[in-house]
Amino acid sequence: MKTRFGFWNSLGKYREIVLAVAFFLVFDLAVLVLNFYISFQLSADAVSINLSGRQRMLSQRMTKVLYGLHIDESNGRPTKDGIAELKLASNLFGTTLHGFINGAEVTGGAGDTQYLRQASTERQQAILAEALRIWQGLEQRITPILGGKHDSNQLANAVSYAYSNNLRLLELMNELTTELEVEAQGQANRLRMIQTSGIILALLNF
Repeated sequence: MKTRFGFWNSLGKYREIVLAVAFFLVFDLAVLVLNFYISFQLSADAVSINLSGRQRMLSQRMTKVLYGLHIDESNGRPTKDGIAELKLASNLFGTTLHGFINGAEVTGGAGDTQYLRQASTERQQAILAEALRIWQGLEQRITPILGGKHDSNQLANAVSYAYSNNLRLLELMNELTTELEVEAQGQANRLRMIQTSGIILALLNF
């Protein structure tokens, strides 16, 4: 027993100082670990917010391109570039939407590959479920157009569907962005609370 506590007893009047330093190191390590974890979460939130903002743009871009294709076809103009633009926009929108639902690697804003975290709340999942329903209807109608094997009625049907649903799709992507921003703000508040608590505990310790 003497051997076990020999070193501790030998510290004498410095025991309180050593204990205080040990507690400070524990507080510091705990704050650093939590800072790292929440900073990682905030980085993932930033990716999600950025891509949800892009979804808003893509929802309107697809409708605009469909209108352009309809006008070009009606006037006998080439539609190759419009179809290529529609393919790019629809692929980005579809893969990103599924990334929000299930979590996946998607194409980022700079053309790089980024991991999109799965939506984490029931409200976010409800928004995405409705968006997916609308998107599946649009995807079904534009698939023949992307293949270049469609008639005027199929294009008109796609334009009509996009016109009827694009504002709702925009609203849903706006709601998703807002939900993600609220979640990120909550993470930032928790980070500030942890940092403040760590400082207070360190001061009380000393």
